[in-house]
Amino acid sequence: MDLVSEGLSFTLLGMSCVFLFLTLMVFVLKIQGIVLEKFSNAGINLSEDLPCTNQICQSTNDTELLAAISVAITRYKKSKI
Repeated sequence: MDLVSEGLSFTLLGMSCVFLFLTLMVFVLKIQGIVLEKFSNAGINLSEDLPCTNQICQSTNDTELLAAISVAITRYKKSKI
């Protein structure tokens, strides 16, 4: 009976240590997120339109791109069988 109570006490001690560590980690990560958000987005406006420099983005013929994607998906699905 003494071993059972000792096992329960170790279980409670271990679970409480893990719970406290995880709670502390959540608070530290939330504070870190707040701090990084303040410093990383300083002067950056995400709502403004960015210039398009990608070749696919500048393409005016989206039907060719759509056809290429469709063919690639179809071939991928056939190769999986």
